[in-house]
Amino acid sequence: MKKETLWYGYLNAGQKSTPILLDHELPTNSNETIYLFNLMRGEILEYQRQVVEAKLQELNVDGQTEIINQLKEAYTKARRNFKPRGTHGPQSSDGHDPLSKNESTGKTLEDLTGFIETDDDGGFIEEEDEEEDWFDKSS
Repeated sequence: MKKETLWYGYLNAGQKSTPILLDHELPTNSNETIYLFNLMRGEILEYQRQVVEAKLQELNVDGQTEIINQLKEAYTKARRNFKPRGTHGPQSSDGHDPLSKNESTGKTLEDLTGFIETDDDGGFIEEEDEEEDWFDKSS
């Protein structure tokens, strides 16, 4: 028997209750979490499995065709831009990858920080302590 790839359900969470979609082909690489498409938020979100599984209820596929179609359509849109955690480099708060090329300069973060010297372990190389004359000693 083939397991269905998409599972349609409802998350019972008080005021945050919403229809959800579970894509079995979208693993989180952790047994403790699960990705669910949240229709109310229009996003694929990572949930704590222990907390959310008790609050899930399967939708009747035959009796809920309108909501199932809404879930499929919205999930397809959200899935296009979704990158599972751990599959991409660091991201800034606005969602872009700082290691990719800067669109305005065409330079990567590595290009821009290449002047910083590091040792073999990635630590910064400190310059030898030299006496600095940045203040007037005669005062």
